Amino acid sequence: MTYNHHNTIAEFLDGTAARQPAPGGGSVAALVGALSAAIGEMVLNYSIGKKGLEAHQTALKQALAEMHRARQVMLELVTEDQSAYQAFTAARKLPGDAPDRDEQFNSALLASIRTPEAIAATAGQAIVRSAR
Repeated sequence: MTYNHHNTIAEFLDGTAARQPAPGGGSVAALVGALSAAIGEMVLNYSIGKKGLEAHQTALKQALAEMHRARQVMLELVTEDQSAYQAFTAARKLPGDAPDRDEQFNSALLASIRTPEAIAATAGQAIVRSAR
């Protein structure tokens, strides 16, 4: 089963704790990234419209939009990471003489690498934004 934003947190945690490969570390990292962006959004929502911060409203609103986008991307990556790993696991199980085995394996391997890279890149962008 692939866990996504339609599942409860308890269901995601149960799936993570189960003896199954996914959700795993990448999905957990993406969920933590989404939670981190949500906390950033909360801080920004408290700052927007606050007395004494009038000169920074445009930058605060831009930062809020960026954090919101980061949260949405991270939620998508929770599911994408699981799908990539499931495809990789399935490709590894194909017999050596299966048609297109190498192509399926290489494609799944690349997706399994690119998803964590996207998680790291999204987190990095959020960190840089929060440091401004």
